[in-house]
Amino acid sequence: MLPPVQVRVALHQRDGSVSPVEGWQPVDPTTVAGRTAACRVEVSCAAERGGLLLTATITNAGPSLLTLEQLDIELGDLDAWWTDEITPSALRVAYCGAHSRSQTSRSFVEPLTVGSSLESWWVGAISGPLGPGLVTGGARPARFVTRVRVQRHAMTAEFPLEQWLLAPGERVILDPLWIGASSTAPHAALERFASVLGAAHAARIGTPPSGWGSWGHWLERIDAGLMRETVHAIDGSPALRRVIDVVQIDDGWSELLDSRRVSASWLPNPRFPSGLAPLAAEIARTGRRCGLWILPFAVNAGSALLSSHPEWLVQDAAGRPKRIGGTEAYCLDPTHPGAAAWLRDVFRRLSDWGIDYVKLDFLRALLAPDPEFDLDSFREPRRYHGASTRLEAYRAGLTVIRAAVGERTTL
Repeated sequence: MLPPVQVRVALHQRDGSVSPVEGWQPVDPTTVAGRTAACRVEVSCAAERGGLLLTATITNAGPSLLTLEQLDIELGDLDAWWTDEITPSALRVAYCGAHSRSQTSRSFVEPLTVGSSLESWWVGAISGPLGPGLVTGGARPARFVTRVRVQRHAMTAEFPLEQWLLAPGERVILDPLWIGASSTAPHAALERFASVLGAAHAARIGTPPSGWGSWGHWLERIDAGLMRETVHAIDGSPALRRVIDVVQIDDGWSELLDSRRVSASWLPNPRFPSGLAPLAAEIARTGRRCGLWILPFAVNAGSALLSSHPEWLVQDAAGRPKRIGGTEAYCLDPTHPGAAAWLRDVFRRLSDWGIDYVKLDFLRALLAPDPEFDLDSFREPRRYHGASTRLEAYRAGLTVIRAAVGERTTL
């Protein structure tokens, strides 16, 4: 039997105060409740696929409007799981997956020495070389992201609440957190977490396509002739014909802004004088699918969209278009009806060209802070037309894209 884990909960407010939730009392066989000076916090527990689902509800029990910054659920006293000879390791996952220039791409598993701390997104895990292992992550993310901070003695699930306003008597229910443990390394618990997440989102499970993409060799230095040569070379090789299902056109195909490698629109540039439809048809004639790279939510400084429809962009606290991280770009707000219609038209046009595999890049523009810059964080307000949180806006944007391209297109 594994040593017990101590669960602690704390609430952060906009003024910087961090209040531990104390005075826990049972509400019913599955729910306990505690309090801070101004809030009541209930945590319910349910069994789910060999683990536990914890769902927190925050109620403003005071007389004043509250601005909520973050809720922490800490799984503590993990020191009892390790001997002095064991250095546990932790899983590190970036909110956008590994990124070549981000600190998260150095390693997905790192040792945890005394005093060290590691940040992971969506799911975190800690384990000795042969176990035991503990996994926690957001089981049904729909409103708030989940960030997991792992230390040798504790694993803390953090829910950035993005300055959520809670009036007296109002409550907010957080997305559930899944916790699973194993006496061996955490692979089995990670598999169970993946099944929980997949079931919650009706994940499409099938054989992933294999293919060739232009970025790995040519970067943005591509044109229609080069792509045709590549298609014919693939078709002329029996070995490549067997394994390549998709020929994907990466960055370098769209109109550029002021001669820089920055997209001004999602229309072909002069290096593709006949557009992309003839090239997609040629790829299809070889029995392959045509793929295309696109940044669905990024709007570059100087583009026509920024000047003609600034209201379509994510706003800062002052109601102005908000820059993304340290880049010269802004972010489309897909919860705005005008922006959603524009996004829908872009992706319908891709389908009309014959594109049935789309590489969606830089999705982190809409979702979370950029790991390379300090300019943006969850403490800097973002304003959306029809959503309250980043994750709600992100899911709205992906819903628009899926509806525009249909179920047969691979995203």
